[in-house]
Amino acid sequence: MGLITVTEREKLIKAERERRRKIRLQQVRSQARSAASEVLAQVKGVKNRTKREIRTELEKEILERTPRLLEKRRRSRSNPPAMMPGKENTPRARKTRKRSLSERDCQIATARANHAMSSKRAKESAKRGSHEQKMSHRRRALQAANALSRPPEQAD
Repeated sequence: MGLITVTEREKLIKAERERRRKIRLQQVRSQARSAASEVLAQVKGVKNRTKREIRTELEKEILERTPRLLEKRRRSRSNPPAMMPGKENTPRARKTRKRSLSERDCQIATARANHAMSSKRAKESAKRGSHEQKMSHRRRALQAANALSRPPEQAD
């Protein structure tokens, strides 16, 4: 190999510095991107956890209150308050009697509410599973792309 001139040497040094600067810049950008995605994932996790907690509290309250409310409503409809004499056949009294729930109606309503809640939970579980599968696939693809985009390590 022949000797190189001073200007050629300076050009080579400058090119090498520029190459290293670009690599450093790519690394910094990649680190910033991954840090931002981690923070975003944490925020989403907290948000989803809070949503799940609120949802479970609401579901619990609904399941607790529904039978009580239905029973209260059934009792109030089956035993309407004493009416004034001569007011038993008014449209309002007929409507009240018509709306009264039987024991069977209460059981049906409770069963429907329980079935709706269980099917909702099943759908959410399936949706969560498919979302996690997609995210896992994305992560693997991103890792493979990052591995391919890295410059080959040079032996000194």
